[in-house]
Amino acid sequence: MLSVLARKTTGWLIRHDAIDEADRELYEYAAYNLMFTSIPLTIFIVVCLCMGYVMNGLVLLVVTLSIRRYAGGYHAKTPQLCVVISSGMLTACLFLSIVMPDHWPTCGAVLASAVCLCIFSPVDSENRRLDEEETQSCRHKARCMTCFWCLIYLVLSVIGQGKLAVCVSLGIVVPAIMQMVCIGRFSKKHNKNE
Repeated sequence: MLSVLARKTTGWLIRHDAIDEADRELYEYAAYNLMFTSIPLTIFIVVCLCMGYVMNGLVLLVVTLSIRRYAGGYHAKTPQLCVVISSGMLTACLFLSIVMPDHWPTCGAVLASAVCLCIFSPVDSENRRLDEEETQSCRHKARCMTCFWCLIYLVLSVIGQGKLAVCVSLGIVVPAIMQMVCIGRFSKKHNKNE
């Protein structure tokens, strides 16, 4: 379905001289990825709107995506599974940000997650391997983003913005969990092959 829509969108752009026919494959790929990425984000934003917690959702989304982009981690085997996991995980974190009574218990999780993110980033996937230059760049960016968001977490905690601090903390913890899942799966697969 999405590939058909990406193909039609690219065809429309070519007919209107917005792109060259020679670049069709590249634009089809880009359109497909854009549409695919927008599905879980749209579902999550609709959930945030329905629940009335847009600010919590936006903070959680920005922190999670800004770290995960460079930290890497688990990727689902199928697009459908990815949509389900991403939407479910973000919705569960939104719910946690609402029901958690205090942000201070998250300090240990934030610290442990930050250490893991700084040590293991980036964790590349089977779908896309990183070369040495990309690895160094992603490692540096993941560490910078993690430290930045840890600082924001501390500031929000100190100035009494506990609910937003919880959202930031969950946004730091989620990419670390996704890394640990990927590392655990790799370790399990490696042990089977021996």
